[in-house]
Amino acid sequence: MESITLMWLIIVVVALLIEATTFALVSIWIALGALCAMFVSMFTDSIMIQLVVFVVVTIASLLGTRPFVKKFLNMKKEKTNLDGMAGKEGIVLEDITDKKPGYVKSEGKMWTAISDEEIKEGEKVKVLEIQGVKLKVERMSDK
Repeated sequence: MESITLMWLIIVVVALLIEATTFALVSIWIALGALCAMFVSMFTDSIMIQLVVFVVVTIASLLGTRPFVKKFLNMKKEKTNLDGMAGKEGIVLEDITDKKPGYVKSEGKMWTAISDEEIKEGEKVKVLEIQGVKLKVERMSDK
């Protein structure tokens, strides 16, 4: 095995070891690019051609797969306590108007709350989402 082919093989192995220890998808594209450059090195001694293949394959595989990988990683994102607030019920402790936020008690905690509608003290609300540190709520229907 020629020394340049061996160098590409070492890069492939090191990149795969890094990937295996991190599982962060940080070096898999480098391993793929180095693998292609290693095969090219078996047919040509031109370092320039090998480097071009390495760079092109690495960048192309990164650009081609990154959106899918990001989507997959985001699907595995676990909800935090704040994410879990959406859909919860609460009770208005202080009127909420379109001019000023009020206060809502939900899940045993008091929150600043905003709404697109006016909601009076004592009414039940449903949490729609969290905007910054405020709950966005809506009046619960009487169904």
